[in-house]
Amino acid sequence: MNRRIVGGLMLAGLLMLGPGLANAAKSFSTQVTITATRNAPFTGYRISGTVASSDKTCVKGRLVKVYLRRAVDRAFYKTAQAVAKSNGKWALPKNHPLAPGKYYAKADRKGSCRAAKSKTITGSAYY
Repeated sequence: MNRRIVGGLMLAGLLMLGPGLANAAKSFSTQVTITATRNAPFTGYRISGTVASSDKTCVKGRLVKVYLRRAVDRAFYKTAQAVAKSNGKWALPKNHPLAPGKYYAKADRKGSCRAAKSKTITGSAYY
């Protein structure tokens, strides 16, 4: 008889925790964008973008890494990083040199926030 009571209490406890555990395991999608805007001639480009998510905790303070694919070996290398503000905007320091190659931005997984990768943009040495 005691086993039945203990088993029933354990089952009731699991049923009560079930919805809480389901929410704890929920993950939120994240989107990252990247753009390169040309400044005045010979001063470089402004590389920036946004981080967006349905959960605002996935945006503020999110580390965004920028990768460059060099034409020589066609491998991607981390070239810079920035931190997203509370509105989701991030930017590399002004007048960042934009070497020829392809670039993308990536935000790694952070807690219940999924990782995200932007589209790839092409950098040109011509100002």
